[in-house]
Amino acid sequence: MKHFLFLFSIILFFQTSAQTNFQGLAKGYENWTIRLITYQDYFTYQEKILAETHVDSVGNFELNCDVKETQFCLLKIGKTLGGIYVEPNTSYSVNFPQVDSIAMKYMQKESYVTIDIQADQALDLNKLIRRFDSEYGKFTSDNIVAFVKKSARNVVDTFALNRQKAYSGIQNEYFQNYVNYNLARLKFSAYKSKKELYQEYLKGQPILYRNDSYMEFINLFYKDYFKTLP
Repeated sequence: MKHFLFLFSIILFFQTSAQTNFQGLAKGYENWTIRLITYQDYFTYQEKILAETHVDSVGNFELNCDVKETQFCLLKIGKTLGGIYVEPNTSYSVNFPQVDSIAMKYMQKESYVTIDIQADQALDLNKLIRRFDSEYGKFTSDNIVAFVKKSARNVVDTFALNRQKAYSGIQNEYFQNYVNYNLARLKFSAYKSKKELYQEYLKGQPILYRNDSYMEFINLFYKDYFKTLP
Protein backbone atom coordinates (compact mmCIF):
# COMPACT_ATOMS: atom_id res chain seq x y z
CA MET A 1 0.00 0.00 0.00
CA LYS A 2 2.81 2.45 0.90
CA HIS A 3 4.40 1.94 -2.51
CA PHE A 4 1.12 2.76 -4.28
CA LEU A 5 0.59 5.94 -2.24
CA PHE A 6 4.16 7.11 -2.82
CA LEU A 7 3.84 6.59 -6.58
CA PHE A 8 0.60 8.57 -6.75
CA SER A 9 2.11 11.39 -4.67
CA ILE A 10 5.07 11.74 -7.04
CA ILE A 11 2.82 11.84 -10.10
CA LEU A 12 0.59 14.48 -8.52
CA PHE A 13 3.51 16.70 -7.59
CA PHE A 14 4.71 17.09 -11.16
CA GLN A 15 1.35 17.99 -12.70
CA THR A 16 0.91 21.58 -13.88
CA SER A 17 -1.74 23.70 -12.18
CA ALA A 18 -4.46 26.00 -13.44
CA GLN A 19 -6.68 28.56 -11.71
CA THR A 20 -10.28 27.66 -10.93
CA ASN A 21 -12.78 30.11 -9.46
CA PHE A 22 -15.96 29.66 -7.40
CA GLN A 23 -18.55 32.39 -6.88
CA GLY A 24 -21.17 31.19 -4.46
CA LEU A 25 -24.19 31.80 -2.29
CA ALA A 26 -24.59 30.03 1.05
CA LYS A 27 -27.62 31.52 2.77
CA GLY A 28 -27.90 30.43 6.36
CA TYR A 29 -24.15 29.91 6.68
CA GLU A 30 -23.17 33.56 7.15
CA ASN A 31 -19.73 33.95 8.78
CA TRP A 32 -19.02 30.22 8.61
CA THR A 33 -15.84 28.88 7.00
CA ILE A 34 -16.31 27.12 3.66
CA ARG A 35 -13.62 24.78 2.37
CA LEU A 36 -12.92 23.13 -0.95
CA ILE A 37 -11.62 19.64 -0.23
CA THR A 38 -10.29 16.77 -2.29
CA TYR A 39 -8.97 13.35 -1.36
CA GLN A 40 -5.23 12.76 -1.13
CA ASP A 41 -5.91 9.33 -2.63
CA TYR A 42 -8.74 6.84 -3.01
CA PHE A 43 -7.19 4.26 -0.70
CA THR A 44 -7.14 6.16 2.59
CA TYR A 45 -9.65 8.90 1.60
CA GLN A 46 -7.60 11.36 3.61
CA GLU A 47 -8.91 14.87 2.97
CA LYS A 48 -6.80 17.71 1.61
CA ILE A 49 -7.92 21.35 1.76
CA LEU A 50 -7.47 23.09 -1.60
CA ALA A 51 -8.91 26.47 -0.57
CA GLU A 52 -10.96 28.05 2.19
CA THR A 53 -12.66 31.34 2.97
CA HIS A 54 -15.44 32.81 5.09
CA VAL A 55 -19.01 33.24 3.93
CA ASP A 56 -19.75 36.96 4.30
CA SER A 57 -22.57 38.55 6.29
CA VAL A 58 -25.08 38.25 3.42
CA GLY A 59 -24.18 34.70 2.39
CA ASN A 60 -21.73 35.30 -0.46
CA PHE A 61 -18.32 33.69 -0.85
CA GLU A 62 -15.52 33.38 -3.37
CA LEU A 63 -12.88 30.67 -3.63
CA ASN A 64 -9.85 30.43 -5.90
CA CYS A 65 -7.51 27.49 -6.21
CA ASP A 66 -5.02 25.81 -8.50
CA VAL A 67 -6.25 22.44 -9.73
CA LYS A 68 -3.90 20.21 -11.68
CA GLU A 69 -6.55 18.18 -13.47
CA THR A 70 -10.23 17.34 -13.40
CA GLN A 71 -11.20 15.75 -10.10
CA PHE A 72 -14.00 15.16 -7.63
CA CYS A 73 -14.07 17.64 -4.74
CA LEU A 74 -16.26 18.56 -1.81
CA LEU A 75 -17.48 21.95 -0.67
CA LYS A 76 -17.79 21.74 3.08
CA ILE A 77 -19.29 24.04 5.72
CA GLY A 78 -19.11 22.62 9.20
CA LYS A 79 -20.40 19.06 8.86
CA THR A 80 -22.49 19.85 5.78
CA LEU A 81 -20.93 19.01 2.44
CA GLY A 82 -21.73 18.54 -1.22
CA GLY A 83 -19.84 17.06 -4.15
CA ILE A 84 -18.62 18.91 -7.23
CA TYR A 85 -16.47 17.85 -10.17
CA VAL A 86 -13.84 20.53 -10.70
CA GLU A 87 -12.00 21.22 -13.96
CA PRO A 88 -8.92 23.43 -14.48
CA ASN A 89 -9.42 26.97 -15.81
CA THR A 90 -13.15 26.89 -15.10
CA SER A 91 -15.40 29.32 -13.23
CA TYR A 92 -18.32 28.03 -11.22
CA SER A 93 -21.43 29.65 -9.80
CA VAL A 94 -22.70 27.57 -6.90
CA ASN A 95 -25.61 27.71 -4.49
CA PHE A 96 -25.01 25.81 -1.27
CA PRO A 97 -28.39 24.59 0.08
CA GLN A 98 -29.45 25.76 3.50
CA VAL A 99 -30.05 23.36 6.37
CA ASP A 100 -31.68 24.16 9.68
CA SER A 101 -29.26 26.39 11.59
CA ILE A 102 -29.94 24.77 14.97
CA ALA A 103 -29.59 21.27 13.56
CA MET A 104 -26.34 22.33 11.88
CA LYS A 105 -24.91 23.67 15.13
CA TYR A 106 -25.45 20.38 16.95
CA MET A 107 -24.87 18.02 14.03
CA GLN A 108 -22.84 14.97 15.06
CA LYS A 109 -22.45 13.32 11.65
CA GLU A 110 -21.69 14.74 8.24
CA SER A 111 -24.73 15.63 6.16
CA TYR A 112 -24.64 15.57 2.35
CA VAL A 113 -26.52 18.07 0.21
CA THR A 114 -26.90 18.56 -3.54
CA ILE A 115 -25.22 21.78 -4.64
CA ASP A 116 -26.72 23.82 -7.47
CA ILE A 117 -23.84 24.25 -9.93
CA GLN A 118 -23.40 26.36 -13.07
CA ALA A 119 -20.14 26.19 -15.02
CA ASP A 120 -18.83 28.53 -17.74
CA GLN A 121 -18.32 25.65 -20.17
CA ALA A 122 -20.60 24.42 -22.95
CA LEU A 123 -20.31 20.86 -21.67
CA ASP A 124 -21.08 20.98 -17.95
CA LEU A 125 -19.36 17.94 -16.46
CA ASN A 126 -21.43 18.00 -13.28
CA LYS A 127 -24.71 17.93 -15.20
CA LEU A 128 -23.45 15.11 -17.42
CA ILE A 129 -22.43 13.00 -14.43
CA ARG A 130 -25.66 13.66 -12.57
CA ARG A 131 -27.64 12.63 -15.66
CA PHE A 132 -25.66 9.40 -16.03
CA ASP A 133 -25.87 8.66 -12.30
CA SER A 134 -29.66 9.04 -12.48
CA GLU A 135 -29.85 6.61 -15.41
CA TYR A 136 -27.49 4.20 -13.65
CA GLY A 137 -29.46 4.33 -10.41
CA LYS A 138 -32.80 3.75 -12.17
CA PHE A 139 -31.36 0.81 -14.10
CA THR A 140 -30.00 -0.95 -11.02
CA SER A 141 -33.24 -0.31 -9.12
CA ASP A 142 -35.43 -1.60 -11.97
CA ASN A 143 -33.31 -4.75 -12.35
CA ILE A 144 -32.55 -5.61 -8.73
CA VAL A 145 -34.26 -9.01 -9.03
CA ALA A 146 -32.08 -9.96 -12.01
CA PHE A 147 -28.95 -9.05 -10.05
CA VAL A 148 -30.06 -11.10 -7.04
CA LYS A 149 -30.82 -14.09 -9.27
CA LYS A 150 -27.49 -13.71 -11.12
CA SER A 151 -29.36 -13.34 -14.42
CA ALA A 152 -28.54 -9.71 -15.26
CA ARG A 153 -25.97 -10.34 -17.99
CA ASN A 154 -28.20 -9.51 -20.98
CA VAL A 155 -29.80 -6.41 -19.46
CA VAL A 156 -26.40 -5.14 -18.29
CA ASP A 157 -24.87 -5.61 -21.74
CA THR A 158 -27.81 -3.79 -23.35
CA PHE A 159 -27.65 -0.93 -20.86
CA ALA A 160 -23.88 -0.57 -21.29
CA LEU A 161 -24.14 -0.53 -25.07
CA ASN A 162 -26.96 2.02 -25.03
CA ARG A 163 -25.15 4.36 -22.63
CA GLN A 164 -21.94 4.19 -24.65
CA LYS A 165 -23.85 5.06 -27.81
CA ALA A 166 -25.80 7.84 -26.11
CA TYR A 167 -22.64 9.55 -24.85
CA SER A 168 -20.26 8.73 -27.70
CA GLY A 169 -20.32 12.31 -28.96
CA ILE A 170 -19.33 13.86 -25.60
CA GLN A 171 -15.80 15.21 -25.92
CA ASN A 172 -14.82 15.04 -22.26
CA GLU A 173 -12.21 12.44 -21.35
CA TYR A 174 -13.01 12.47 -17.64
CA PHE A 175 -16.69 11.83 -18.31
CA GLN A 176 -16.01 9.05 -20.81
CA ASN A 177 -13.79 7.29 -18.28
CA TYR A 178 -16.35 7.90 -15.54
CA VAL A 179 -19.02 6.15 -17.61
CA ASN A 180 -16.67 3.39 -18.72
CA TYR A 181 -15.56 2.34 -15.25
CA ASN A 182 -19.03 2.58 -13.75
CA LEU A 183 -20.12 0.15 -16.45
CA ALA A 184 -17.11 -2.03 -15.57
CA ARG A 185 -18.27 -2.23 -11.96
CA LEU A 186 -21.77 -3.04 -13.14
CA LYS A 187 -20.48 -5.90 -15.30
CA PHE A 188 -18.36 -7.17 -12.40
CA SER A 189 -21.39 -7.32 -10.12
CA ALA A 190 -23.46 -9.01 -12.82
CA TYR A 191 -21.31 -11.67 -14.45
CA LYS A 192 -17.83 -10.86 -15.68
CA SER A 193 -14.74 -12.60 -14.35
CA LYS A 194 -11.68 -10.70 -13.18
CA LYS A 195 -9.72 -12.07 -16.12
CA GLU A 196 -12.24 -10.65 -18.63
CA LEU A 197 -12.39 -7.32 -16.81
CA TYR A 198 -8.62 -7.03 -16.63
CA GLN A 199 -8.29 -7.62 -20.37
CA GLU A 200 -11.05 -5.14 -21.24
CA TYR A 201 -10.52 -2.34 -18.72
CA LEU A 202 -7.04 -2.50 -17.20
CA LYS A 203 -4.45 -4.11 -19.46
CA GLY A 204 -2.44 -1.42 -21.20
CA GLN A 205 -4.65 1.36 -19.81
CA PRO A 206 -3.40 4.50 -17.99
CA ILE A 207 -3.77 4.86 -14.23
CA LEU A 208 -6.60 7.37 -13.69
CA TYR A 209 -5.78 8.14 -10.07
CA ARG A 210 -7.99 11.29 -10.07
CA ASN A 211 -11.08 9.70 -11.59
CA ASP A 212 -13.28 8.54 -8.73
CA SER A 213 -15.15 6.00 -10.88
CA TYR A 214 -11.88 4.38 -12.00
CA MET A 215 -10.48 4.27 -8.46
CA GLU A 216 -13.69 2.76 -7.08
CA PHE A 217 -13.34 0.04 -9.71
CA ILE A 218 -9.67 -0.47 -8.76
CA ASN A 219 -10.60 -0.80 -5.08
CA LEU A 220 -13.26 -3.36 -5.96
CA PHE A 221 -11.08 -5.29 -8.40
CA TYR A 222 -8.05 -5.49 -6.08
CA LYS A 223 -9.98 -5.59 -2.82
CA ASP A 224 -8.51 -8.89 -1.62
CA TYR A 225 -5.00 -7.96 -2.78
CA PHE A 226 -4.95 -4.62 -0.95
CA LYS A 227 -5.89 -6.39 2.29
CA THR A 228 -2.58 -8.25 2.17
CA LEU A 229 -0.42 -5.12 1.85
CA PRO A 230 1.42 -3.88 4.99
